[in-house]
Amino acid sequence: MNQCFAILRGNPSTDYAREVIELIRANSTVHEIKQPWLEETLRASGKARTRWVGYGLLLGLLSQSSASELESIIADAPLDSRRLAFIYRAGRLEFCQASEQRCEVIVRAILDRDISAPGNRRIESVLDQFAHALDVSRYAFAFATRQPLPLREMWNRQLRWPSLDQKIDAGPNYPIYNLCAEVVDAARSESLRTAMEWASELEPWDRIVERSRSVWGEQWIHFYLANVASGIKSPTETCAEFPDLLDKSRSLCRRARYARLRAGTAKWWEKQFDAAADDSDLVVINLILLTWGSHHIIVELMEQIESALQRLPAEEWQRLMRTIRQSVRVVGQHVGEDTLQLDVNTFPISLSERAAAALGIRAQADIGQRIYLKYLANYQGNDPVIWEFCQRAATQLLFYDTANWETYLSAIERSYKEGLASEALGLQGYARSSDTLALPVARAIAEHPDKYPGQLVTIAESVCRSDVAARITPVGLIAQRDGWFR
Repeated sequence: MNQCFAILRGNPSTDYAREVIELIRANSTVHEIKQPWLEETLRASGKARTRWVGYGLLLGLLSQSSASELESIIADAPLDSRRLAFIYRAGRLEFCQASEQRCEVIVRAILDRDISAPGNRRIESVLDQFAHALDVSRYAFAFATRQPLPLREMWNRQLRWPSLDQKIDAGPNYPIYNLCAEVVDAARSESLRTAMEWASELEPWDRIVERSRSVWGEQWIHFYLANVASGIKSPTETCAEFPDLLDKSRSLCRRARYARLRAGTAKWWEKQFDAAADDSDLVVINLILLTWGSHHIIVELMEQIESALQRLPAEEWQRLMRTIRQSVRVVGQHVGEDTLQLDVNTFPISLSERAAAALGIRAQADIGQRIYLKYLANYQGNDPVIWEFCQRAATQLLFYDTANWETYLSAIERSYKEGLASEALGLQGYARSSDTLALPVARAIAEHPDKYPGQLVTIAESVCRSDVAARITPVGLIAQRDGWFR
């Protein structure tokens, strides 16, 4: 156990840390590890302490800690949103609700999409209700079902989302809870509409988003909901009376729908870029364009896209790309639009790192690899979005371009050292066909398993085992050769 804690102290990559934590949990009791974890947490400060709070969640210790212990671990940053998010995810509602300021931080994190609905956990508080009421997956589920049954009935049948009608402890009488309740009430009401209506009409989406916008203003969760809502299938919902994407006085869902239907009209998009007044405008434009735009339009508007992405602060840029990826994941399988077939030959000679990563993330895997080789093969920055894309592309290239495997392995090692272990490496197929990784590559990875993502190490070890097994002479053949039984 001491060795495991020493490894965690060294700030390993996320996937390695999870494996170590699983090892600790499998070989220790809560009583044995709680005090060492608490001491490590209190010894650390800043980001390091926040990381140890996250380890506490994975170790199952936050749920077992006393209120005074939780107070001590957040004492140096009592309103840090990441720490409070970990505590909230651990189900410590009584601790979160002990302070209105803590509740405000959690609500803000939900609106910023830094906290999502707590899975299958029972809804116990207004905070839970609020997170679930703004859970995009609840409503996008209608795209796959399209049944003439109330959406809430479909939720109950799936057993995937807890009912918004569950009785809860209303908690403290905080004003912010009354604001949350307005959104929850709208979600309850609209969930009575059929899944077919949700899949083909904007009205249910619009009522929830506009109710929330009237309370909270422009928020990331609203952009996400509106972007997904624009994917409804309807020949009549053209929203022609909402041609100005940036007119904040009008329905966001309907403006997004109109923009989505302009996916192939370059002139219209150019007007939107020209009219953008702030970062929020640039976010909305790029979110919808990079989710729904045709490859021809994206190439034609490359200069405007590149300029807009460069202007965004790092945090907004990272949220934008996360929201685009999740939007595509939610709607792509239902509306037949997923990855783009971009023609890299039409791209400019030089392209900013952000723009290259954004296009690579939206492109088909083979095209993404070409974008990586053309623009990001020598990337040396510290942007996690760019490194995640580089890691995925370089990892996939290991299986196709074995002549240059050392170069790709170097890029993967660098990205992993930056703390990234992408969950989107796309190696599931290779995991079932491990002989596609060349033996010299597999050996290099297996010799230094701490330098590479766990998915890749697993495949490399499988290749090495297969090689050893293939060179073993069965005992029966040895006996026959050497005449053991003559």
